[in-house]
Amino acid sequence: MSVINSRFRWISYIVLSVFSIVTLFPFYIMIMGSFKTQQEIIETPYGFPNDVELSRNIRWFYIRDETPINIETFADEFRLELPINPNKKIAEIARSEEHLQEMLNYIGAHIRTSNYVMAVKRGNLILNLVATMIIMFGSVAVLSLFGGMAGYPLAKSRYRLFNVLLVFFLLGLTMPRMLALVPLYKMMIQLNLLNNPLSLILIYGASRMSITIIVFSTFYKAIPGDLEDAGEIDGLNRVGFFFRILLPLSKIPVLTVFIVSGTFVYNDYLTPLLFMGDSSFTHIQVGLAQFVGAQTWFFGPIFAGVTIAILPMLLIYLLMNKTFISGVTAGAVKG
Repeated sequence: MSVINSRFRWISYIVLSVFSIVTLFPFYIMIMGSFKTQQEIIETPYGFPNDVELSRNIRWFYIRDETPINIETFADEFRLELPINPNKKIAEIARSEEHLQEMLNYIGAHIRTSNYVMAVKRGNLILNLVATMIIMFGSVAVLSLFGGMAGYPLAKSRYRLFNVLLVFFLLGLTMPRMLALVPLYKMMIQLNLLNNPLSLILIYGASRMSITIIVFSTFYKAIPGDLEDAGEIDGLNRVGFFFRILLPLSKIPVLTVFIVSGTFVYNDYLTPLLFMGDSSFTHIQVGLAQFVGAQTWFFGPIFAGVTIAILPMLLIYLLMNKTFISGVTAGAVKG
């Protein structure tokens, strides 16, 4: 039995390792591509960045804007023997780490950050990242507040009318959002909210409300009625009970709304393009589109911009992962 378990464990490790490699491979291409030139991405899309010629004989994983250096002058400066092997790299020629740094400073070499600089400047990614965070957290806040307020009576009421309303919200999940874009566009023009983050917050708050209400109502059905009775004994009405007791306990549905709707808002492109496409303070997905022309794709800045774009969501996930797990396990034990 132990032999079978051991074999099964090794098979599981192999399968998970293969799955991890397949999953992480696009990130490898993205990160490597952010340090490559356009030609390198086209010629070697899966390889490491090629060594950029500093001269005919000396190559290194750095890029420099100056013209190639004179080999004899370089060799005399650092007391190197001529001729220098054309296959040698500066790291192999240097006698120490300090010696290497001196040579790199002499030739004016620097790590390839031009794609990141272009992504930040041309795509205006830092400002657009701030705008995206405002839109995402504003949408999640609107959804959590009003979705919770609607889900509470739907979960606790015994009238059949409320079950009909719940079915009505379920029908809202079946309507394609494309159908509402033209009326919403006209509405935002009348409200003078085009190129304003508030327009996207309102749109996402309305379009994602159906699934949010279902999430909150499902969670509130598991809340015991004794808790509400205790609130009434303490002098709380329904509104006070919701804001002072029920909403602070709603960590799980709020995190669920953030995962389901927050990531959708962060990755959406079409809606920000229509409602904030002409603004410098826009969604980060629209900012990344600045590197895509009619006939030219700037792959390096795109890879650099996508790398910058995923960092906030990755950081948020790492910070909220333990909170989500603790929230799920909090109700597993009585007392």
